[in-house]
Amino acid sequence: MPLGLEIKAVQEALIKYATEVGWEYVSTKEALRLRDGKRGLIFREIFCNQLVKPNNGFFEPHM
Repeated sequence: MPLGLEIKAVQEALIKYATEVGWEYVSTKEALRLRDGKRGLIFREIFCNQLVKPNNGFFEPHM
């Protein structure tokens, strides 16, 4: 399937569904910022903040 068709048939439909059920859409530009560039694998700031929640007082993020 050519890339243009895949985007319409699969990716856009999945993004639409995900936002309907409560996920937040993140633009490519924002995703790159949150991952600290193309080499990053996770949204580091969000990941560290989520680690702190159940471990309040035990884990301190070092960013």
